[in-house]
Amino acid sequence: MKTKDFVFNQIIPLSLTAAVFVCLSFIIFSAISGLNQLPFGQPIALHLHTADILAGMFVYLKTSVDFALFMGLLMAANKG
Repeated sequence: MKTKDFVFNQIIPLSLTAAVFVCLSFIIFSAISGLNQLPFGQPIALHLHTADILAGMFVYLKTSVDFALFMGLLMAANKG
């Protein structure tokens, strides 16, 4: 693979993805911090728990596999 192709096909999309992730994470963190300043009683937790992360990963992976199987069967049934 050429270096130019590698940069355009791998490096630029990955760096843009990382930049968007950082920006959206900052926006969400700022929104939660702002909401925590309001007197609602109990603040929103900003802690990441391992069990919550693993549960989210499991749901995401199960959904993506189910979608891939569904689309594969749909494409096999409707050729062309």
